[in-house]
Amino acid sequence: MYLIPSRSTQLARLFSLLSQGERIAHISAAQQSQLMTQHGNTAHAKFFKQQSRQERFHARVFSSAALWIGSGKTNTCCKHLKLFEKSIENALHRRDMTESILAVQVILESIGKIILEGIDARMERQRYGFKKIRAIILAQEAEHHEFGQNQLLHLTQNTNAKLSDMQQQSQHYQELANNIFDELAPLFDHLGADINRYKSELNNEIPDHLKTH
Repeated sequence: MYLIPSRSTQLARLFSLLSQGERIAHISAAQQSQLMTQHGNTAHAKFFKQQSRQERFHARVFSSAALWIGSGKTNTCCKHLKLFEKSIENALHRRDMTESILAVQVILESIGKIILEGIDARMERQRYGFKKIRAIILAQEAEHHEFGQNQLLHLTQNTNAKLSDMQQQSQHYQELANNIFDELAPLFDHLGADINRYKSELNNEIPDHLKTH
């Protein structure tokens, strides 16, 4: 595959940011597993532990891709991704599993899925390769997201988790996610991506009962 230098650089930056997002998910899922173990929920602890391992693998794949495409130049940062990470850290520090699942398994996974699907289509058109590993990563991300949605529905119906609090948290993380898209708009423009479509897709990924109307 041949990419003009500017597009190659932007794609490498995007893979670098995806790697950072996967590392956030890796660390968060490991902490979620520990919390579930302490609560005696071994089944959920096992799922989160498995997710953590998968996210670590995803991060390594994306980091390697960024280094390869960018010829070793991948220094990229995103202020609002850092804010997103800090909010997750605060939720886990409070041992708030409901908020952490909303942030990590539902919204963070949705961000990654949306961007990955956009990249995946471009890779396929330009015969980039790694088709099998791309499919595996997308399938695993979808599994994490589905688990998160199911858990939030269960928590809403069977615990004292307040729906109004969950809706406010959902709005907070969605706003952070949209700010991430806005901050990275120049990068997406170089790659021919539509951030307004990404925002719309993100909104569609959030369960209706968690949206404020």
